Amino acid sequence: MKRIVTILALYSMLMPGASGLLAQSRSERPREIDPKPFETKRHLEAFTDGRSTAVKWATSGDRPVAGFHIYSLSEKGLVRINPDVIPGDLSMHERSAKEYEKVFGSGLFGAAYLLETLYADGSVERSDPFIAKYVPNGLRSIGIRSRPDSAVPGTSSVIESTRPVIPAEIASERGSYEMRPDRIRQAAISAAGGAKIGIKQTGMYKVSRSQLQAAGFDVDGPSANWQLNVDGIEQPMNVGPGGQYIEFYARSIDTPECDIRVYYLVNGSSEGKRITTRISRPSNGTQVTQSYIARTIFKERNNFDFNIINGEAENWWGRLFLNSPTTYNFQLRDPHPATGKATFKVRFQGWSTAAHNVNLALNGEAIDGVSANGTVPFGTNEGIPISRFQNGSNALQMSTTSSSDGVFFDSIDIEYRRPFRAVSGRLDAYTESYRNADLSNFPNSSVRVFDVTNENEPTEYGGLVAASGADGFGVRLPANPRGRIIAAVTDSTFLSPASITPNEPSDLRVNSNNAELVIIAHKDWWADAQAWAAYRQSQGITVKIVDEQDIYDEFSFGLKYSLAIRSFLFYAKNNWAGPPNYVLLMGGASINPKEYDLSPDDQGYPNFVPTKIVNTVYSETGSDETLADFDNNGLAEIAIGRIPAREPGDAAAALAKTIAFEAGIPYLDRGAVFAYDLPVGYDFGAMSQRIRNQLPQNIPTSFVGRGDPNAQATVIAAQNAGRYLVNYSGHGTAGVWAAASFFGNPSVGQLTNSQTPSVYTLLTCLNGYFLNLYAYSLGENLLESSNGGAAAVWASTGKTTPDVQELMATRFYQKITQGKIRRLGDLINDAKSVLPSSSDVRLSWALLGDPMLKMN
Repeated sequence: MKRIVTILALYSMLMPGASGLLAQSRSERPREIDPKPFETKRHLEAFTDGRSTAVKWATSGDRPVAGFHIYSLSEKGLVRINPDVIPGDLSMHERSAKEYEKVFGSGLFGAAYLLETLYADGSVERSDPFIAKYVPNGLRSIGIRSRPDSAVPGTSSVIESTRPVIPAEIASERGSYEMRPDRIRQAAISAAGGAKIGIKQTGMYKVSRSQLQAAGFDVDGPSANWQLNVDGIEQPMNVGPGGQYIEFYARSIDTPECDIRVYYLVNGSSEGKRITTRISRPSNGTQVTQSYIARTIFKERNNFDFNIINGEAENWWGRLFLNSPTTYNFQLRDPHPATGKATFKVRFQGWSTAAHNVNLALNGEAIDGVSANGTVPFGTNEGIPISRFQNGSNALQMSTTSSSDGVFFDSIDIEYRRPFRAVSGRLDAYTESYRNADLSNFPNSSVRVFDVTNENEPTEYGGLVAASGADGFGVRLPANPRGRIIAAVTDSTFLSPASITPNEPSDLRVNSNNAELVIIAHKDWWADAQAWAAYRQSQGITVKIVDEQDIYDEFSFGLKYSLAIRSFLFYAKNNWAGPPNYVLLMGGASINPKEYDLSPDDQGYPNFVPTKIVNTVYSETGSDETLADFDNNGLAEIAIGRIPAREPGDAAAALAKTIAFEAGIPYLDRGAVFAYDLPVGYDFGAMSQRIRNQLPQNIPTSFVGRGDPNAQATVIAAQNAGRYLVNYSGHGTAGVWAAASFFGNPSVGQLTNSQTPSVYTLLTCLNGYFLNLYAYSLGENLLESSNGGAAAVWASTGKTTPDVQELMATRFYQKITQGKIRRLGDLINDAKSVLPSSSDVRLSWALLGDPMLKMN
């Protein structure tokens, strides 16, 4: 308590000049603080479990917000926690509360924080200090992810790559060697077992025998028969004496969903391909190439914004900046001092809808800025004297000219000449025709050089002798009649894989398979999938549990692609002896499939079973419907649902309520609850009455409006009555119905109807958004709460309009009353069929629950 009192007293002394203090500590321009009361004060909370701290807040949604800053208060003053602006929301589509949360990896009971809101009009509001509350059962007990004790960073949020810019003649030769992926051979590889080696960088790799053995590979098989494959194509490799290691050249991949390429090692029935060696003889030529053109790209990935609609492109960006300057520091290695200009490109993404004017300075000296309009990608492309760059640390300062001008930094792309100097003992470059090349700066004499012009048939240069010089160890690569692409390493500087895992044999392309229900499960939820399968099998239903990894092995060459699931389901529907009619996804999904390290947050919940990211009118969002939609009309050909489990116990709670629902009293006799929002933009009360009129008139019905006296207590009591159906119509966001003061995630813990759970139809925005990195959506909490709530939730992962929602819901409730469609998934497919082709509601409405749930 003494600590809290001290901090608050300090705060009261600091606050009159706090804005100036903060501006100095972060080199920010002074701000004028808005005198009106802080809008989000009643929604502002901090929690800690001793390891992590979560700050939660909400805005009213009636003013566009550019961003936020979070500060901690201590005896040393005010310290900003977030290094850059936390993006707000400029969208005014839904005038309801907007929810935010930030989780960072430190926790101290009694720590004090302050939130600053930056509005699009330039005004700034600052909260009173608030104290972190201790939650002894962990942040998950309040619906927020806590940083794991053993949090392992995924992909760094700062991504750097340097590759040679291949001349056209050599690139044309390389292109002639390209091979088409072999799906037939890949099926045999998937069935053979072995090990999967995941790589994230292009280069030469070494994997030890012990690493392979730990991944379940049979290292006692004849090493002469070891075969390495990628995309169904065998790759040459070196195998050490007695199978002590393997060495191979690998190519990276980077797509919006995946940045790990998979190489398959199998024990074959015949000898595997090996890297050949060619003797390098000294050249009679005297000309030496002094440098080559390299391309270095720096990308920052720590902000996601689903309001940017950009097709299939990735929607992760770097820092958000406004008119306060921000500096991006980057390392440029060995720019050749006598080579004129470098091509310098900086890419941005417009965040605000305003006109953008970006000012830039490189190493303290202004360079040409850039302008654009709206939420579009834009950038610079200019030649800059190489002398403007430092060998080593460089700094790019960025700012806009207005507090309402928000821009995401995307990347820096530099093409420049550099000498043939290794970095960390590795060099990727190209040589020129009839010219020698002197490679240098290697840490020891074990320099090895590979010709990787043909990526599927690399060869090693033999006969090279490394010599020590002023620039470390080096070798001379003799001239060749044609330029070559090379990869040079030493015995100690081979790359290491990102992952080495077992390749479990699979049989998904065996056409004798038979299953009415397919459960696609992540390994973490395998036991839950088995329990679910056993329940359905006890009813005489044929079930097949499929490991999601097997799908990638057989249908996308090991790449974790959402559309691999669609390819598998299409194959099963059209080729299996007993094709599936229902599919249940077991495991949550994430907007961070590549697991960018979002420090001081962690990378969020894993992408257990991916969904397909689609563009809708108002936002980008996840669509499970797309995974079973084979003709691209927005309707699934197989009824699909998801148990979005992310924590232990989630799936078990959902199964228990599924069993309870199906064992309950006659369904419609249990009645219905209709909750609705204030009539802002649409008469939601009248909408609720029209939908209710589709049900039999004699069933018990409760109507609860947000504006009713004691509305929150009334709506909770109505749900606890264990009605058959619960419908909400109105505005909403991921975790609430319009406002937390009506109903939302904080109230789910008060539901006690676990023995009489309901089916929820949520006619609002985002209640089904199961992609959040750190918090559960309301739909997830209702489904996976063990005390009460839902047996299934039908809700939106995106933003749609109530008129279309009502059209779909009317059909759904009509068909429930008729009682001719037994399963929930079939009812949903039928209801969506009345909507225009490929409408947003078709794509974004998701079933959180079992599509085989019996509704009558």
